[in-house]
Formats: sequence, C-alpha cells, structure tokens
Amino acid sequence: MKSKAKRVFRCLAVAAASLVLCTSVGMAACAGDGGNEERLIVYTNSGSGGRAEWWEEEAAKAGFNIRVIDGGADAMKEKIIAEADNPQGDVMCGLNSMGWADLKARGLLEQYVPEWASEVDPANNDPDGYFHGITKESILLIYDKAVWTEEEAPKDWLDLWKDENTQYHGTFQCWSSLTGGTTQIVLSGIMHRFKSDAPDAKYGVSPEGWDEIRRMYQYGVRAQGNVFDAISNHTPGHTNENIHCGQWYSSGIKSYSETYYNKSPNQHLLEGVGYVVPEVGVPYAITGCGIIKGTDKLETAKRFIDWYGSAEFQTIWEQRWNTASCNTVAWENATDEAKEYTSLPAQEIDWAWAQQHMGEWIQEITLYYMK
Repeated sequence: MKSKAKRVFRCLAVAAASLVLCTSVGMAACAGDGGNEERLIVYTNSGSGGRAEWWEEEAAKAGFNIRVIDGGADAMKEKIIAEADNPQGDVMCGLNSMGWADLKARGLLEQYVPEWASEVDPANNDPDGYFHGITKESILLIYDKAVWTEEEAPKDWLDLWKDENTQYHGTFQCWSSLTGGTTQIVLSGIMHRFKSDAPDAKYGVSPEGWDEIRRMYQYGVRAQGNVFDAISNHTPGHTNENIHCGQWYSSGIKSYSETYYNKSPNQHLLEGVGYVVPEVGVPYAITGCGIIKGTDKLETAKRFIDWYGSAEFQTIWEQRWNTASCNTVAWENATDEAKEYTSLPAQEIDWAWAQQHMGEWIQEITLYYMK
C-alpha cells in the first residue's frame, strides 16, 4: 500500500512540475526571434532576483540567444525527467550534487568536458564529464540583527524548536514546500545528524530525528514569501509579523538585504542580517551545469557552456551577484563577503545517502508533518 502511495505521489509531483512550467517553455520556444533554431532554452533554479533577465542580456552580448526558465530545483529536475522522450530544454544550470547525480543515473545528460574544467577542483566535477561545478554556496540560518543580538540569536537550527527555548517558538519560517534545492540541503543537514540503520530507523533516520521534524512544524510558522520578505514584514496580524529567521543561500544575502532596506510604513526597516554557524558546520551547495540529453542544438549548447563557466564570465557573474565561483581563476576576483561565506566550516553530509532517501522524506513530511 505504501509503495502504491509513493508511486502516486511521485506521479503527481511530475505532473505538477510539468503543468507549472510547460506553458512558459512553450512561449519561450516561439517568442521573439520567429523560431530561430539556435535559441537555447536554459533551465535553472538560479534565476530569481533579476538574475534571469540580466543573464539573458549578458548572453546576448556574447552572441547567444537564450531564454532562461527559472523554477525550484526539484521542479526543474522533475521537468527534465518528464521530458526525457521529448526534451524541451537544452542546458541545465544550477541544482546541487543530489540533483545532478539523479539526472546522470537516469541517462539524461550529454557527456561534455568544457574548456574550463581543469580550472575547477576535480571534487566539484563529475568524473565522467556529465556535469561540472559552477558556484559554491553556503546554506545558512539567517536572523534579523535588529531583533536579536549575536548573543540572543540561536546557535543552531535545532535550538529553534527545543521545547525549552520558548523565545524562538513562532519566530522562524518552516517549510511549506520541499521542492527547493536550498530546503533539501537544510533538510539533509538536519537528517544526517540522526542517520541510522537501526531497526527502528525510518528512511535512514532515527526516531529522534523524526521527532525533530515534528517539533519544527509544531513551533515554526508557515510564513509567506521568501525569508527576507517574512522577517521584514511586521504588519500587525500578518502571518509574517513575528518572523525573525529562516534559511537562505549565501550569495543572496547582500542583494536581498538591500532590497528590503526601504519599506512602507507597515514594514520593518531591515538593517541587516546575521548568520549562524552551528558546531557541526554549515551545509554547502555546489551548483553545476550540464547539457540535457537529446538537445538538437548540441554544438551551440557546448559553446554556451564554454562561455558560461569560463573564468571571464564567472568573474562578471560573481561580482554582480556576490557568488563564489568554483572556477579557481574566477574565485580570486570574488568579493570579500563571498570568500567569507565559502570559508565557513562545512558540515559533513553523506549526499548519496540523502539522495537515496530524499523522495521518502518528502513524502513522509508532506503527508504526516507539514502544516
């Protein structure tokens, strides 16, 4: 019975991803240039906050005609899977190690080693040449410094939902969706602390670990919007009124902080955010790029990948968006903030184990824990 429910849940997830994105992709394929065959469709989960539009403009300067289709990491991965027999996208940029490993295992990537591959730490590239590292992101618990001092702020994710820490209850944003790459990385970091192969473990996690998830939803708030929107909105009676912390990716801290400096009279004047470094370290996401199997624009896609991951363009990208490139030549030109974020101690996570169980965790949490 559980196996059947799992299959049904996965089918619904794939269908939802396709319904959400198919219209925009269809429009992208025929818009603008009268159906130019060399227009590349670039799937990504890294196009928010104005990045997609900027990216398209920069690509045009380099002679590429691209349309960036942005969505959650899991939604984009599932879309590629759903389109396996009739690919609509040409290139994927983003995801994390779990997403890339899944696509590779399914045979949905073209094998190609770009010109800049040797400038990336081999640990961040697929040894068989199906995908290569682009950026390194620390995934952080951030908090509003206008509300809490460093001493008052939590020191770890688990601090937020301890029964005795009532000062944090109702102040943090809990997940209303588990399809985002950032969310799945944080979830992996929490679950890994309770990794177990004991008889009473469920989907590789001890009962103590599942109790952490229960209390997270018990004491968290299903706030609206991204975490910056949530912690900046102190409108009385709003679901976000008392939100002071939540998850975010390191490269988005500066740009989103600046976005929320000036708000209407009903908004909190966000002066900046702090971040937490748990004793176990912080989880990292290594985003990558690869060519989608079956593209009919393979040579153009290869040239695009050569340009996109080059030290020249990655330097432009990281200085504009405060990222830290996996390209070691480009990384030398990263901002001091980006270098600081990517020098934080890393949490040890068995990513193969997390990938193996992620679908089971999503199903279990969605059905039995999520508010």
